[in-house]
Amino acid sequence: MIGDAPDEYDLADPDESGEGPAPTPTPRPTPLPGAPGRPLPRMWKSEDDEPPPPRAAPAPPKADAPPPSRRRPADDSGPTRKTGLKPKPAEDGEKKVLVEDTPVLDTYETRQRVRLATGALFVFVIGLGCYILYNTFFYDPFPMGPLPPDDGYVVEAGPSAPKVDVEGEARAMLTRARDAAKNGRTDEAVALLDQLAKTYKNTRTAAEAKEALERPSRNLPLFLDGPTVAAAPPQPQPPAQPAPPPTTVVDARPAAAEVKGNAVLVPPPGPGETPVAAPPAETASASPGEPPDRRLPAGFAAAADAAFDPSGWPTAIVGDRDGATMVLVAGGVFPMGDGRDPSASPVHKVRLSSFYIDRHEVTVGQFRRFLAGSRYRGKSTSTWPQLDEKDPAPDDRPMVMVSHADALAYAEWAGKALPTEAQWEAAARTTDGRTYPWGDDPPKVARKRPSRPSDLAAVMASPEDRSAYGAFDLAGNALEWTADAWDRNYYRTLAGQVYDDPTGPDARGRSDVVVKGGKGTGAGREPIGPEKRLTYVGFRCALQVERPAAPVVAPPPASPAPAAPAANPAGQPVVPF
Repeated sequence: MIGDAPDEYDLADPDESGEGPAPTPTPRPTPLPGAPGRPLPRMWKSEDDEPPPPRAAPAPPKADAPPPSRRRPADDSGPTRKTGLKPKPAEDGEKKVLVEDTPVLDTYETRQRVRLATGALFVFVIGLGCYILYNTFFYDPFPMGPLPPDDGYVVEAGPSAPKVDVEGEARAMLTRARDAAKNGRTDEAVALLDQLAKTYKNTRTAAEAKEALERPSRNLPLFLDGPTVAAAPPQPQPPAQPAPPPTTVVDARPAAAEVKGNAVLVPPPGPGETPVAAPPAETASASPGEPPDRRLPAGFAAAADAAFDPSGWPTAIVGDRDGATMVLVAGGVFPMGDGRDPSASPVHKVRLSSFYIDRHEVTVGQFRRFLAGSRYRGKSTSTWPQLDEKDPAPDDRPMVMVSHADALAYAEWAGKALPTEAQWEAAARTTDGRTYPWGDDPPKVARKRPSRPSDLAAVMASPEDRSAYGAFDLAGNALEWTADAWDRNYYRTLAGQVYDDPTGPDARGRSDVVVKGGKGTGAGREPIGPEKRLTYVGFRCALQVERPAAPVVAPPPASPAPAAPAANPAGQPVVPF
């Protein structure tokens, strides 16, 4: 017997022949209801330390004897199968059995839980696969069943579609029309403008399209990219006066005074006779070198203190709408570019016609005047913080936080345009190609880009920042929008040639616009997205008053004059008698 533990078996040793009676297990006590289950013990029978004595040969079994037991003899000694240790024999000489607790994860309850979890996972995987298979091959989210009869049933409307940006679509069509007109496809531009006016009625862009369609009737181009002088309409010729009836004149002079031969006598008109005027001679056309007409466009007049340039234009003019003073930049050949800046090289030459440019940037006061005189409001009322009623900016500060579209709208309202990159640089560098508007000396004080609009100085606050034409703030204060699209390699296409009034690369497919004045030098240039509103970007306007002269075509040679009759003596008029 081994101990008195209730959960152990009491095994009897078999006899020496190994044919002892079978062990009788001691019954286990019945566990209490609700008591947690305990792991079953594991048992190993210990073996004797001493080897067993030799056994005698077993006697042959009798016919009626039971079969021998197959259990291992109890008197085997040696290390245990599990622990490898040899148990020490008890003092009383009886053998013992080693007992070890069964691990918790090897119990029946644990195995049952594992089986349940594995089955649930298997069922979930099978269900998920069936769901995916059904949705992929069998489920139809839009069944095409028969429609109910039309008995006046009401179909509920679904959610409203998102609001379409009508103004944006109209503006895109206007841009296409502008590009077509710029490339010489006038018929296509007129068709697009007509379609825009009919499709997008009651929009500001449609009003611009109608105004553009009316310009050809006033001898103006469809789009005023560069405002110019309108051609005067042809004056109707007066109807030809019928020739007066021939007047009979009686010669009262003596016969001796008559001239013999093929001469013609033209007597003076007598008393009471009306002299016949000769038909007026045709007015000769102006020669190619003759200066054009120097009339300013409507809405502009010479400034009170302006002088006249040798080209015939006043040196300063004033616009009626915005009241801005503009200075003259006489036409000529200007150097453009700077070899030290990779984006502004190589240096090349351009030929510009005479134009005017604002003396300073558009101010806050002028922009307020524009908003009061037009219906333009931008994207929202809080687009321009300088116009906030709680903290308004002074009227003499440059107007910044304006997008490229805001600048274009102002220029069109004022009857002007944004300057091209070539015009802006010519106004700053003049014909000698100086580095800065005042010369080649660097500025004494470097200015940083303002982080707030209030950090800008008033216009014309720096007297030294003045070009030879009288334009201020071209090297400091705010950067300025131009009309040209950005192309880093655009200058390379102009190298080695002289271009007349260049307008920059084609804007199609380009997302940035050139701004000038950012690097202090007249040739500095950089790209900025046209939709940006920055605290250091403003603009000024330009007005072109001349166009490049058309190529001179030599007149055809005159036909030779008919030869005089041989009988006509020299010095006598040749007229029929």
